[in-house]
Amino acid sequence: MIEAAREALEKGNREEARELLEQLLENDEYNADAWFLMYQAVDTDEERRICLDNVLAIDGEHAGARAALQLLEQSDEEDIFGDFDPFADEAIGEAEAVAPGADLFFEDDIEAESTRRGARASRIERLAGNRGLLLGLMALFAIGTLLLIVVAILLLAG
Repeated sequence: MIEAAREALEKGNREEARELLEQLLENDEYNADAWFLMYQAVDTDEERRICLDNVLAIDGEHAGARAALQLLEQSDEEDIFGDFDPFADEAIGEAEAVAPGADLFFEDDIEAESTRRGARASRIERLAGNRGLLLGLMALFAIGTLLLIVVAILLLAG
């Protein structure tokens, strides 16, 4: 299934890739490769961060995820659009000059897209919710290991 998702991404079909990856992650939420592919298939920076955080929670040495997260953080620091407001009167006037008489905003389409993105984001957040459990288990494992070392030292000393 992961290969099919990779192929869908290569063909530019991000929606198909997302659907395949969501199915895969429902069954294997600790699959770092699937989360990294999901990062490439989602639409928003928030979703991308969730995916990359999950990759790094599973595989802290994943170079691709580290580099991608660094790029996201750099893009946050750079305001590439400056003070540009696409809904300002000047921007709308420029768009109307390019395409006179065109309906520039389709409210139903905008609402439908917003609803679709919200549903997808909640599925990704739900999948990512188990990351806290994973981190908790890793912490318990580390504490248990330290306790075993202390006990071994005490037994060898005594």
